[in-house]
Amino acid sequence: QNYSLFEDLSVEENIWIGRDQSNFFRQHPDRWAEWYPQVLEKLAINRFLKVPIEKLSGGQKQRVALARVLASRPKIIFYDEPTSGLDPHIATEVSQLIQKVHEDPSFEVLLSVVITHDYENLLPIANRVLLLNVNQEIEEKTHQLADIRQSLEKGIPEPQKLPREEVLHHQKLHKEYLFNQQVNQVLRLPFQLLPHFRKNAYWHFKWFRKFLNELLFRAGILIFASGILIGGLISYFSLTSAFSGNAGLIPPILLEQLVSSLGLILWMALSPLFTALFLALRSGASIVGYLGNLKSSSQIDAFSALHIQPVFLLFPGIFVAFTLGIPLMTFLHFFGASLASLFVTLATQPNTTRYFWWEWYFSRITPIPLFWVFLKGTLSGLGVSIICYRLGIKASNATEANRAIQNTIFYSILYILLSFFILLVLEQRVLS
Repeated sequence: QNYSLFEDLSVEENIWIGRDQSNFFRQHPDRWAEWYPQVLEKLAINRFLKVPIEKLSGGQKQRVALARVLASRPKIIFYDEPTSGLDPHIATEVSQLIQKVHEDPSFEVLLSVVITHDYENLLPIANRVLLLNVNQEIEEKTHQLADIRQSLEKGIPEPQKLPREEVLHHQKLHKEYLFNQQVNQVLRLPFQLLPHFRKNAYWHFKWFRKFLNELLFRAGILIFASGILIGGLISYFSLTSAFSGNAGLIPPILLEQLVSSLGLILWMALSPLFTALFLALRSGASIVGYLGNLKSSSQIDAFSALHIQPVFLLFPGIFVAFTLGIPLMTFLHFFGASLASLFVTLATQPNTTRYFWWEWYFSRITPIPLFWVFLKGTLSGLGVSIICYRLGIKASNATEANRAIQNTIFYSILYILLSFFILLVLEQRVLS
């Protein structure tokens, strides 16, 4: 019923992702080079190949979705209400397209099953007609519309109420089935990962670049500006309030301690903590909204139709983007804070040189604190990425997406503050 096309991909890329799930085309690229132009021509996709997905009509989206399915080389195709929501003219066009695809030997489709209420358009192309009647029984019918309507007009009997014991028994069986499914997925996971990454390396990079863009390129300017602001304010108040005598000039011994403490506190705590919180609030909420849109627009269903588990394709990009993005943005924030601290130090302490500031500002920043900065960023990225994915992938409408964003902000802040507190205590004990 939904076309489930990926709005972030072009028309061609939507077809290519279906191709990459086909072992046949990956092993025979020469056959793909021959087959691809044919399918574009036969489905009349060439006319709108460069048009963005969101600007396509319903019939055009149906053609792209069908081409993507065909690119994965299926032997059996199920159509679920393929003409639902289409204009009568386009619905007739789609029904003719289904017949054409089934009968064309180049597509190698052995069986096409259409589930529909649109009898006017789809009855004429059917080889067999099966009707699920009011008693939940399957009847084989003729191609006459009157025969179908006669069965539908019999009325729907009252549903039978099952005993409570039987309902509880079925619920228990359903829970056991779900549990066994989850166990099987976990057990099969190591054997599925390598083939998945081999087939979808390009698409991993595609979504990783999108998530990295959300974290780095759009947030980088704000991170750098906030670093300048925080570093400048802390340096100014520390240097101007530390010693009020002699026109505000601080004795060299005390100034050495102040400058080295400023560098250490910005490096160990303020820059990593602010960066992690900022990216969790801004970029985390953005990614949750994006995942919610994928869910509500049925784009997540497209992964299932292509036998791709969304967690395999989307979560690694979110995880790597956060675990790389937070440490990198921490360095950018610290760079901005350091520039502001240098400027404030030279402005408030005229007798100080930049060489003096450089020597003492970085005097307590050794490779060991560098390791802890990476650890804080990596653990923050891991936790935030899990929170974002788990909450965002469940949001199926706007209300649930808003609730997921609020919960992401709350749990991310709580997780980051708790993890930073634990790591700072451990870091202090190790360094002391």
